[in-house]
Amino acid sequence: MTTINTQNNSAAAASGASSGSSGSSATDTTAADTEDRFLKLLVAQMRNQDPMNPLDNAQVTSQLAQISTVRGVEQLNQSMAGLVNKLSDTSPASAVGMLGRQVMVEGSQFEWTGAEAAASDASKVDEIDTPDASKLDSASKAAAAPVRLGFELASDAKLLRVEILDSAGKVVATRDLANVAAGVQTFEWDGKQSDDSTAASGKYQLRVYGADADGAEVAVSPLVMARVLGITQGSSGAQLELSNGSSAAASGVKAII
Repeated sequence: MTTINTQNNSAAAASGASSGSSGSSATDTTAADTEDRFLKLLVAQMRNQDPMNPLDNAQVTSQLAQISTVRGVEQLNQSMAGLVNKLSDTSPASAVGMLGRQVMVEGSQFEWTGAEAAASDASKVDEIDTPDASKLDSASKAAAAPVRLGFELASDAKLLRVEILDSAGKVVATRDLANVAAGVQTFEWDGKQSDDSTAASGKYQLRVYGADADGAEVAVSPLVMARVLGITQGSSGAQLELSNGSSAAASGVKAII
C-alpha cells in the first residue's frame, strides 16, 4: 500500500497560504484552495493507509487544526482589510460636523481681507456699543486679523522659504525657516509686506520651498484655510464645498478651526 505523508504536505500548504495571504505574489493560492488540496490528500491517505499501521487519530486532528488555523487567519485578514476601507471612507453624514467650520486643506490660493474690512467690522461693533465719535475713529484704525496658512513636509527640512505672492505674481512677503520637522506646520500672516507696508485686500498665493541637509529638494505642499459651505458624496467619499470656490475630500482635511 502507498502511504502519503500529509503532515509535511499540510505544513507546506499552510506556508503557501500564509505567504499568499500576505503578498498574493507568484500564485493566486487562497486558503480555500489550500484547504481543498489538504482534504483531498487526507482522503487519499485514508484510502491507501496500511491496515497494519493505520493513521494516528492525534496526528489527523493536529493536521486538521493547522489547516483550520490557516483558513481563520485569511478570514481575519479579509475582515480587517474591510474595516480599514470602511474607516477611510468618510460619508457626508460623518463629515456634517465640518459644516460652517474653517478647515485647512491642500492648496495655494487664499484671500486677504485687509485692514479696511477689519476697520469696517470694528466700527459696526463700536457703533452698537456706543455712538461716541472718538471710539468710532479708533475703531477705524483697527488692524486686520491675521490669516492662518500652513504647509506639509514629506520629510525634515534644513531650510525652508515661504513666499506670499499677489494676484500679479509678485512676491510681496517672504519668511525663512530652519530645521523644520516633517508633517503639518501652520503660521499666520498679518498682511505685512517686505517693505513693512500693509497689503491691500484681495487674492494671494502661497508658495513654499524646502531643502534637506544635503541640499536636496524636500517635497512640500502648501495649505490654506477655507470655510466649509456644503458636503457632497463623491466616488472616494465625502467632498467638501469650500468658500474659496474649490472642493476637497473630507479625508484630506489637515486641521479644523
